[in-house]
Amino acid sequence: MHPEEEGVRHWLLDAATLEVRGPVAYPSGAAGGLARPLGDGTWLTYDEEGGTLHRWSAAEG
Repeated sequence: MHPEEEGVRHWLLDAATLEVRGPVAYPSGAAGGLARPLGDGTWLTYDEEGGTLHRWSAAEG
């Protein structure tokens, strides 16, 4: 991991090859805990402090 990536919590992988596509950048304070893949290209994170479940998808580009 590069020094500028020390705060990275999650990495986006290609499902077929497991090649690392890059770090996931979440809005401030929105991603806590583990990521749970849903199998359709989206994943969930749960914010224990706020009690909020977030569903994410990768932005194109």
